[in-house]
Amino acid sequence: MIVDDHPVVRAGLCALVDGRETMTVAVEAGTGEEALLRLEEFGAIGYLLKDCPADEVARAVEDAAAGRSVLSPSVIAQMMKRIASPAKALTPREIEILELLSGGATNRQLARRLFISEATVKTHLVHIFDKLGADNRTQAIERARDERVI
Repeated sequence: MIVDDHPVVRAGLCALVDGRETMTVAVEAGTGEEALLRLEEFGAIGYLLKDCPADEVARAVEDAAAGRSVLSPSVIAQMMKRIASPAKALTPREIEILELLSGGATNRQLARRLFISEATVKTHLVHIFDKLGADNRTQAIERARDERVI
């Protein structure tokens, strides 16, 4: 499975894989959501970032085809960092706030919707940013989606 939101990058990766005699691309996806839906059909055994050299991608696909797990070094480093200092769990209220934020809600709208003060909203946001290691709303939403919290 090749997953990338940029069609040209996806086409290049597909050409790399399809260009080898022993490999073929079974599935393409343009979004993470689409990939997750298709995963149920095909499953996954590894994860690479698109900045990997072409020979590393080819070798990883061969390893995966042989049943060996494949992770790029940067993914392994991120995993080890999380193991060394696991993130604090978000509360149900913080998750609710993140979900509303992802829909574009302002602090005032959050306060009204949740029957809390704007100061309380701000306090929740400080805790959310701290737990997700985010500097702003956009980054918090992105990290929450990456971690499948929302």
